[in-house]
Amino acid sequence: MGKEIQIEQCSGELNTFIIEPFVPHSQEDEYYVCIYSTKEGDTIYFYEQGGVDVGDVDSKAHKLDIVIGTYPTVEQITTGLLRGVPDSRKQLVADFICSLFKAYSDLFFTYLESTHSL
Repeated sequence: MGKEIQIEQCSGELNTFIIEPFVPHSQEDEYYVCIYSTKEGDTIYFYEQGGVDVGDVDSKAHKLDIVIGTYPTVEQITTGLLRGVPDSRKQLVADFICSLFKAYSDLFFTYLESTHSL
């Protein structure tokens, strides 16, 4: 903290960090989600396994493209992304991704990646 750092051509001071407390959970409760912007819209990647050992998610994750200015529906998320999620958890996970996308879009994020425990 308090030092200027440089990554490629960009330099600046890192002064804000988000740290969340550890909550004990099983590996089956962790999911990977990534949302990022492209010229055509936004893309959501979802994989039913999260954690530090998730590996190459680009080759494993389910992908859903979202047109600029729109929000995904629960149905789009459920059918497009949640194929590997148990039926008993699909509504919870779909609602979470919908809410996460709304925050991502409304706060003008361009990239968001997380492994969440639900």
